[in-house]
Amino acid sequence: MQHPATSSLTMPKDNKVNFTQRYIDALKPPAEGETLIMDSKVPGLGIRVRYTGKVVYVLRYQLGGLHKKMTIGDAKLIKLESARDRALELLGDVQAENDPIAQRNDWRNNPPVRQLGAETIEHLKSLDRSATYIEDSQRLLDRYILPAIGDMRVRDVGARDIEKIIHQLKGKTRTGNLVRSFLSRMFKLARKWTYRMDDPTYGVEKFEEQARERFYSLAELDKIRTVLGQKLTETRFRQSAGATLLLLYTGARPRELFKSTWEMFDLEAGVWTKPSHHTKQKKVHSHKLAQEAIDLLKSIRSAAEADAKGKAEKIGQPVEVSPFVFPSDSKGGHLTTIKKFWAEVCKLAELTDAHLYDLRKTFATLLLSRGVDIKTVMKLTGHTQASTLLRHYAMVVGGAEEKALEGLFG
Repeated sequence: MQHPATSSLTMPKDNKVNFTQRYIDALKPPAEGETLIMDSKVPGLGIRVRYTGKVVYVLRYQLGGLHKKMTIGDAKLIKLESARDRALELLGDVQAENDPIAQRNDWRNNPPVRQLGAETIEHLKSLDRSATYIEDSQRLLDRYILPAIGDMRVRDVGARDIEKIIHQLKGKTRTGNLVRSFLSRMFKLARKWTYRMDDPTYGVEKFEEQARERFYSLAELDKIRTVLGQKLTETRFRQSAGATLLLLYTGARPRELFKSTWEMFDLEAGVWTKPSHHTKQKKVHSHKLAQEAIDLLKSIRSAAEADAKGKAEKIGQPVEVSPFVFPSDSKGGHLTTIKKFWAEVCKLAELTDAHLYDLRKTFATLLLSRGVDIKTVMKLTGHTQASTLLRHYAMVVGGAEEKALEGLFG
């Protein structure tokens, strides 16, 4: 590897050592403060040893009459030859009158969109969003956003770049709107993190979507329950089948059910109390349970206790039942998705255009079709806005229109 000459650089007058990897590995921290040792081979390359044991490579250089120093990296992670190569590259920038520190700061303050995307995903994880939501967001990022603008700097992205991405998805209305929403989230965070002062997604219109009206008929529900009843008898599907049935019997959001713990349920009173950090609205939500849900939960609890007892007898020591209703070996310790299982259920029940979330819509629709008042339905489903419930969850049951008009005028 060839490097630019460094003879014209003004170097500090320090005691210098011919660095070797063995010498660096053997460095001991000072009793207090820090020690700076300079390399005799590469001008400006030094190693700083702190009393805490932290050892880093640094580069000292002069530019525009000013003496400057920047950190190259941790000496425990970077080998000596790599540090020397990096130092010579940076010194080449100095000779070209490009300040390495300014370039690094520019990178930090105006990163590539690829980095902003990664930071956005990490932000979503910190908000405890569901695994499915994180996976879907990552898919949108990787498939549609990064190939188009991933290598652009955040401040260089304009509304025209956003419009181009969305326009290419013209035939995929739902996907296009999801991509636009994720881009909007990314650049709102970019403003929050002071990467830029404006939002290039502002004014880029979404596609008009036809509202999806889908709920399960009583005949379809019979098929679903038949399939799930069969799956409950199979040990490997028992947990997923139980979770799916409870989604139907409670109308709960999947994420809230998957994270539920036994202490949230009072099965004698038939009440489920969700703590604020488990609900979408971040408020405590308590509501009654249908008898079918109570019976199923008791059955799941009995099976969990039987499993724990069997394991205890096998290993010769007590085994506690998991605090989660649906435990798993995942990072959170509980079930996070049943997407593959639901696809199998739909296949066996011969369902088309069927989404897991439609169980929640069906729950609300059946309640309203029975004449249950809107406030009670909101209480059971956890909605805070009646308009949201009526717009997205209340479907017209077959025959309801005819029944409503029958005898209207005497």
